[in-house]
Amino acid sequence: MENEKYTAKVMWTGGLDSTLRVLQLSYYDIDIQPYYIYIRKRKTRDKEIKTVNKLAEMIKDRPSTKANILPLIILDEDDFRPIDQDIIDAYKRLIKTQHISFQNILLSQVTRTIPGLEISFERTKDADESLIVDSVITQKGLREQVDETGEIYYFITEETGIDAATVFGNYKFPKRIIEKTKEEEIEEFKELDAMDMAKSTWFCQNPVGDEACGYCLVCRNTVEELGTWRLTEAGKKRHKHWRYHLLKHKIKKGFSLLSKGSLIKYFKNKYK
Repeated sequence: MENEKYTAKVMWTGGLDSTLRVLQLSYYDIDIQPYYIYIRKRKTRDKEIKTVNKLAEMIKDRPSTKANILPLIILDEDDFRPIDQDIIDAYKRLIKTQHISFQNILLSQVTRTIPGLEISFERTKDADESLIVDSVITQKGLREQVDETGEIYYFITEETGIDAATVFGNYKFPKRIIEKTKEEEIEEFKELDAMDMAKSTWFCQNPVGDEACGYCLVCRNTVEELGTWRLTEAGKKRHKHWRYHLLKHKIKKGFSLLSKGSLIKYFKNKYK
């Protein structure tokens, strides 16, 4: 169809990276189709969906926004299982030398099923996906693509490694995100007069009520990188004594599992 708008497909979790990406794209006269993977065991899933919808409204209300943000498509994880065996095998080989988060198995299957889906990783030396970040830094094994807006994207090729290409080959990495550190992302939010959005993003793995806990690994890493400004006052207090609160959380979780008769099963699955 002539004059049909370009549609940017973006995985949007409500985090800093993917939110900045949608904000960047909002300056173009395009359609933005956000996606979210609904994982039942992910306890923050409802909070993340709520955050994405809130941020979408914030972007729509900005005078600078030209893009049309389409309703969030929530993908059910079960629709992408079973995972292709070649992805599982490649992932198992990769983690022998790389610390790559387990969620990439499912994400790899999703991007294989939905081509052209933007995935936002920031540049950080401690990133789980350091293999990908290293590839971008060294410019080895990358295929560059320019879309209708003039935006540049990177794709991993077999030159980086056959296994890397199998797991990450369908990820569409926006250059303007993957080459930035979190500190640089915050600077861009400031330049775009969008710090209210940065403060509204979500990052915690173990929410306390409706706010970030301050003591989970993600909260601790966030504080180390950016300081405590993304935490509430209560979250800051919990972060100050994070070891105590983390131990308390683990004990509570242990008793909960014990009461359900599943503690042995939990440890078997965790350490098998």
